[in-house]
Amino acid sequence: CARLNRKIEHCANEHELTACDEVLNEQPNNTKVLIAKGDALVKAHRPAEATKAYARASALMPEDRVLAGKLQALKSQRQVMVKRCADGDGDAALQACKSVLVKGAPNEFETTVRIALLEQSTNQAAQALDSYIAANSLRHGDKGVALAILALLQSNPRKDAIALAARGSSLVTLGRAHEALSPLRQAKALEPELPDIDQQIKTAEAQA
Repeated sequence: CARLNRKIEHCANEHELTACDEVLNEQPNNTKVLIAKGDALVKAHRPAEATKAYARASALMPEDRVLAGKLQALKSQRQVMVKRCADGDGDAALQACKSVLVKGAPNEFETTVRIALLEQSTNQAAQALDSYIAANSLRHGDKGVALAILALLQSNPRKDAIALAARGSSLVTLGRAHEALSPLRQAKALEPELPDIDQQIKTAEAQA
């Protein structure tokens, strides 16, 4: 099919991720395209996703030495980035943390909190608030995250449902459930389908 061949060319030669994904929707085991997708993700500085693409190709071609080399190089690069994320500071550490953050990974919460701290230290308060809110939605009940959210909301008094719910959740974490009810109910009024909001209101009511 000419259309599919064109997409394979775009994926392989121009590192177009959308073209790679469209081919893989039809041919999920196309190793040439899986490798090309991995290459495109490496170019886009998304090593964690690149590793997944290469690993899928490697499962289909376990004897491929070049592919094994690509995976080993990414593994080494990831170890360097994890260390830079944990021990570094400033923008270099922040970019390293973002490159190693993987949705659903066991360390997603810790990496998200580290990103928030680095954003705060580089005067990116709005981004730091978003990152702390993301960390809070991954794991309720962390007092450090709760304190950071409340402090940042003082300087950036957002009134959207997500921020209101985060304020309420943080107040519950800090044992101030009676203060939490108002922002939680406001959040529900603005966005009734907000994940977890009913449970959070119940928890706050029980504690208040």
